[in-house]
Amino acid sequence: MPRGQHLKSPNRKPLINRIGLATWTFLKSVLRWWSGVWKRHVGTMSLIILAVMSLFIALVIMSPWLETKDVQSWRCTIEWAEPITTSGGRSSGSSAVAVHTENCGTILLNGPGATYDTYEKTAANFSPGTDWIFEIGWFSQHISPLIPNLAPSTKTYYPAS
Repeated sequence: MPRGQHLKSPNRKPLINRIGLATWTFLKSVLRWWSGVWKRHVGTMSLIILAVMSLFIALVIMSPWLETKDVQSWRCTIEWAEPITTSGGRSSGSSAVAVHTENCGTILLNGPGATYDTYEKTAANFSPGTDWIFEIGWFSQHISPLIPNLAPSTKTYYPAS
């Protein structure tokens, strides 16, 4: 096999033939415009990117503390509850209980009652149609709704009397 032949694919058409000449021309003009903007405003754009990244990192680091601020009691009617296990990438994952409610959406329980040994038993304690009180912190009230697939979480919950 000649050198470098493994990199070539005989059935592969050039990019310009696959996307069309008009699209190719448009992409080239957008790239040319963007590189000009970046060259003229590299300092400003770098500061904006740094500020957004810093804000995101600060929110992630401060989320446990923010969860203790402005705690509100939500009275929710239970539809069903299920034990869930989340995979944690390099870690072994964590156990929680997802409580689905009629008027509060899904709430994750991740406190003492939702450990790996007890999360199935905790999920069984929630009967459909019963009212429970969930103590929800500031982060779960205001930031969780903005992030897709992130439900409010709590460690404090008790049946409503």
